[in-house]
Amino acid sequence: MTRITFLAISIGVCLSNPVELPASCPSQAFVALQPTKRFPDLRGDLFLNQEDPNSPVKITGKVTGLPPGFNGFHVHMIGNITGDDCLSTGSHFNPFGEEHGGPDDTRRHVGDLGNIQFVEEPTEEAAVARINIEDSEISLCGERNVIGRAIVVHAGPDDLGRGRNEESQKTGNAGPRAGCGIVEETEGLLDSSEIF
Repeated sequence: MTRITFLAISIGVCLSNPVELPASCPSQAFVALQPTKRFPDLRGDLFLNQEDPNSPVKITGKVTGLPPGFNGFHVHMIGNITGDDCLSTGSHFNPFGEEHGGPDDTRRHVGDLGNIQFVEEPTEEAAVARINIEDSEISLCGERNVIGRAIVVHAGPDDLGRGRNEESQKTGNAGPRAGCGIVEETEGLLDSSEIF
């Protein structure tokens, strides 16, 4: 068999068997947020649910330990939370090389989840951020898979890429990292209903 014939057969096989996403993904994941040294009171539990590979991911949970206000909330590249500043998580999860944006923007980092809001509640000792986010960019499998990566809560608000400086296009000027945790698969083990 000549080399040209072999290449033609190989190409034909590839075209007839295109790469496909798996028929099913993990349906649940969990994040236990840990504080950085500068923000020792931060704590939080996050629950990620995805019905199927084509469905959005729903993130629910509760975060405490920061004063009332808005705080940047992102998926970062690396699932490493060693050290006391969360810098080991790397930059925002951005597999397609986009500029930073908001969760409703057409062009954004996959990990751009916008802001969470801490508010004072009569039944709580300190401000609480109750998370209820649905996002169609992240996934629990495939090229947008966030399992094994990290979720980071920042100390300040994310300007969603609307700032007038270079940093806005990278991080949203959300300030230092207040806490982080690794996204871990937890198939069928956890229930977020108790935190609401």
